[in-house]
Amino acid sequence: MAGSSTRGRGGGRLTARFMSIPLHFESGFEPFRQFVIEETALQEELAGITDREAFIARAVELGQQHGFQFQPADVEAALQAARCAWLDSMMA
Repeated sequence: MAGSSTRGRGGGRLTARFMSIPLHFESGFEPFRQFVIEETALQEELAGITDREAFIARAVELGQQHGFQFQPADVEAALQAARCAWLDSMMA
């Protein structure tokens, strides 16, 4: 899947929202999210993916490659939590 990032309008919006909002829920995904915050190359790779399903699949794949265990549903929950937190911050 390397080099097959889906690029389109608004590149990186999913990743920017996803990485910038502190999330508080139980998941094996949170340690991976923290790891990505420290790894610029991973941030850049994920930022180029604008398709939600492709983003989720790649996040799971990268997580497994780096020794993290979580499911696509964990990534979906993180994206949903980030979206809710972002909307709340915009309304505050």
